[in-house]
Amino acid sequence: MLTSSSFVRLFSELRRNISAKFPDDLSAGYVSVTGFFFLRYIVPSILSPPLFDLDVGVITDQASRNLKLISKTLQNLANLVEFGQKEQFMAVMNPFISEYQGRMKLLIDLLSVTFSQL
Repeated sequence: MLTSSSFVRLFSELRRNISAKFPDDLSAGYVSVTGFFFLRYIVPSILSPPLFDLDVGVITDQASRNLKLISKTLQNLANLVEFGQKEQFMAVMNPFISEYQGRMKLLIDLLSVTFSQL
């Protein structure tokens, strides 16, 4: 079983290796961690709570749609990108994404920096 310290070590190594491989892309290290953490844990738990033993009761069609939109927004924030031409209807969320990118980077720092690196 992975512990929180195991995740930190994993994310630290992932971020370090990706940043070394793509030194000109300053967001690559961040996105490598969020791609793993959000895409595989956070977003699926929002979209399908029962898969993670989360009892949220009955999810109506409207609630399901809202959860999908929240997930899309959260994933774009985690990827440090705003919505573009592909999903113009979501562009209304771009100010939110822009405002919280710094906090997302701070979260990624907390998830991927071991005490030995401080």
